[in-house]
Amino acid sequence: MKKTLNVIALFVSCFCFISTAHAQDNRIRLKASTNHTQGMAQSYDDGAGIAVDYSYTLLEHFELGASFTDVFRASSANLYTLTLNPSASYGVDRFHFYAGPSIGFLFDRENTGMVSSYERNEFGFGGFAGVDFSISDHWSLNLSYEYVRSFNSPILSVSSFGGGIGFQF
Repeated sequence: MKKTLNVIALFVSCFCFISTAHAQDNRIRLKASTNHTQGMAQSYDDGAGIAVDYSYTLLEHFELGASFTDVFRASSANLYTLTLNPSASYGVDRFHFYAGPSIGFLFDRENTGMVSSYERNEFGFGGFAGVDFSISDHWSLNLSYEYVRSFNSPILSVSSFGGGIGFQF
């Protein structure tokens, strides 16, 4: 868990440092999710997860973002995704809708105690969609769906539906 939190902190810090902070151009979302994964030997597993997203508005209806997800699976394996997410976005009243493709990496770890007995790193692609509901100038509630799968066979994929809070600055 400590390693996961360190990766999330590094991830958020890098993207916050890279972007220039203009008023209302940056969004950070912290989400809890339910996940359905397909892993080695076409086995299926469900589990809870946490995710952090960052997006920066480049143009009026175009955002560039990234996402890190840690999926806790019942099989004592963790699946991590790290994706780059360009998206189209549109705001209506207090709602902010967004959708787009995902491209990035999937890191599959199967733990049998203190040492990982299985590791698989895959390049992957997918898509995502979501909506933010503003509850104040800077805070919002979020619902989203994301699907990411590997390019290679056997298939490694994760399908996530989540909700959480967001901060806009």
